[in-house]
Amino acid sequence: MAITFKVSGTEEQVPQEIEQPKPQATVELVARKTLDGNIMIQDHMDIDIVVLPEKSKIVCFAKKQMSNSIYAVQQKMFEFLRRKGVIIPETVMGGNVYGSMEAKYPAKSEIADPTQAVVFSISKFIEEEKPYFMWDAAHKAEEEERVLEPAEEETTAYSSDLHSPKKGRNVHLPSSMYQVY
Repeated sequence: MAITFKVSGTEEQVPQEIEQPKPQATVELVARKTLDGNIMIQDHMDIDIVVLPEKSKIVCFAKKQMSNSIYAVQQKMFEFLRRKGVIIPETVMGGNVYGSMEAKYPAKSEIADPTQAVVFSISKFIEEEKPYFMWDAAHKAEEEERVLEPAEEETTAYSSDLHSPKKGRNVHLPSSMYQVY
């Protein structure tokens, strides 16, 4: 018994274009991707934020020197992310690097891509912190101007009578601690 095939359709089939969904939101950040696929966000004035998609983890590092104010900023960021429902609250803890703090976020979600939600939420936190950055920069510039170019009422003219070489020190004390008076 022979089987017959009928081949039709010598006309060209036009490939249909698949319509890409438009993004719901876009953010602009000073960020870079590391060789191992992590996202380093460097927009914040006090801290650097690293999102590790493979480990579903967020780590914050102090930019300069660790202090109570840096700890407060890290705590404030993780509190912001907790309120937004992005991180798992019980995973917030100090990192294994001095001055770092970390938290985990869900690896999978039916609502949205977790890594994109984390980056978007971090950008919203940084946007919320911008007025602080601006105030701090203005305050530092104002203080620098006040010190380098003081107002007339904050200065005194030089006078050899007012500025004697021995003024402000006790010349009667011995120069060494081990001498007897």
